[in-house]
Amino acid sequence: MSALYPLIFTPWLRAMPWGGTKLVQQYGATPSTLPIGEAWLLSDHSLHQSLVSNGPLQGKPIDELLAQYPQDMLGSPTRSRFPLLLKILDAQQNLSVQVHPDDAKAMKWSNQEGGKTEAWHILAVEQDARIYLGSNPDYTRQQIAQFIRQQQEPTYLLQYEPRPGQTYSVPAGTIHALGNGVLALEVQQTSDATFRLYDWNRKDKDGQPRDLHLEQGLDCIQEFPQAGLTVESKEPDAATLLVNTPYFKLKKWSGVSQLSIVAPAILIPWKGDATCSQGHHIKPGHACFIPASMKQLTVQLENDASLFEVRLP
Repeated sequence: MSALYPLIFTPWLRAMPWGGTKLVQQYGATPSTLPIGEAWLLSDHSLHQSLVSNGPLQGKPIDELLAQYPQDMLGSPTRSRFPLLLKILDAQQNLSVQVHPDDAKAMKWSNQEGGKTEAWHILAVEQDARIYLGSNPDYTRQQIAQFIRQQQEPTYLLQYEPRPGQTYSVPAGTIHALGNGVLALEVQQTSDATFRLYDWNRKDKDGQPRDLHLEQGLDCIQEFPQAGLTVESKEPDAATLLVNTPYFKLKKWSGVSQLSIVAPAILIPWKGDATCSQGHHIKPGHACFIPASMKQLTVQLENDASLFEVRLP
């Protein structure tokens, strides 16, 4: 019998120059002198190994669990690391204009990282919030490269006015920048490969411009990837499918009090708590991984709670 159960992980807060204070408030953390831009909810990355916060395995990092229980965790003995990284982003300033490599380009420029396709689900916005995502087809690849080399403002990017509840697909190779005033759930491949192309003339904490990666970034740009606002659809199980990529599927449950989840899956409640059938209590904005060995379990939601379900590839 497997020693595994629904594994809830402790969020890790990461300071970023474009961040704010919402994540400190969300997680009841000690106020920081630096702006907090990211809460890593579930990570098997060298920058941070998520730690279990509940049950007999409390304090165990996810990489140790994968090494000890590969079949029980993911249903396959061949995976060496958890394939997805989940975050909540608090953008109080524009993030850098950037691009992530696909798996092939990552082999050339960042082979320790791997490719990075991601998606954003908008949780909240402030007035005049913006998203910059994908290049305007009126601009040629050569014109875009010239803008980037001359460090001109990215007028070549398509702009969106995000609204809570929307989901945006960001395939690898897409030029993009999450704009100021956006709180978003981000689902991505396990990778931190990010090539900055333009940083809004921002300075770091030492008053210096942050590094740019023009050679790598220009090589990784795909001309017109299928990026942008996604079209929702209903799943046979009554969940709403928000985005479907080769690397993950993001679904949302709302308006229900009880549901059945097929393992393996990652669950993140929002605006209310969730409780698994084994009695494990998941707070809003925390990630719970349901190991493959559990097969299936029942989840109870509070009245106003919604639940994000992330399906692995």
